[in-house]
Parts: sequence; C-alpha cells; structure tokens
Amino acid sequence: MLLLKYGRHFRLPDGKKVVVGRNKEENSAIRNLAKENDLLFEVIGYPSPTALLRNNKQENSIKTAASLCAGCSDGKNEEYLSVKVWSKRGQDRIIQCSPMENQQMKTFMVR
Repeated sequence: MLLLKYGRHFRLPDGKKVVVGRNKEENSAIRNLAKENDLLFEVIGYPSPTALLRNNKQENSIKTAASLCAGCSDGKNEEYLSVKVWSKRGQDRIIQCSPMENQQMKTFMVR
C-alpha cells in the first residue's frame, strides 16, 4: 500500500506492476519499499529514475521495465542505454535496451 504514494505506476501486459520514481526522494522511497522478490532498475551513465518491478522474473517483463526506466531517464533520446537490474538478494545484471517512447508509455500508465 505504501508504494501507491510514490512515482508513476504502469501495468504491463502480463498484469505486473512497475513503479517509476519522479525525483530523488521517490527513488529513495521506492528502493526502501522494495521486497526481496522485486527487481530494481536504474540507467547507467545518465540521471535516471529508480524503477521497481513487483515480484516478476519473466524476461519480457524485465525488458519492458528496463525500457520504461530508460524512457524516463535523461538518456531517453539515445538509441540504446545500459540499465542496471538488481534485487535485495544482491543479484544484478546489465540490460541493453532502447528507451520506451512516450506514446507507448501512455498505453501502460495507470490513471
């Protein structure tokens, strides 16, 4: 419930939720509210939001969440960005993805 107070909320085609921070305070809150099975995302090399994918390990959802995070970053006009993905379990990796365009983001946004 606390997570509802922060960020922009998106619903992926598989029904899973992504929350993207809008500022440093929300990014910090999102990181603190992450559970053990959640994944966190941040763009490398550009100021970016922290995004949280709630309890989902499906590769297509992970790639979509990374693209959402990249699309909300200061690197959104680049062709490809590197996005760090990690969990509270300490697992991490880097995904290369294209930033999602605003029009596509709107289709996932929860209003």
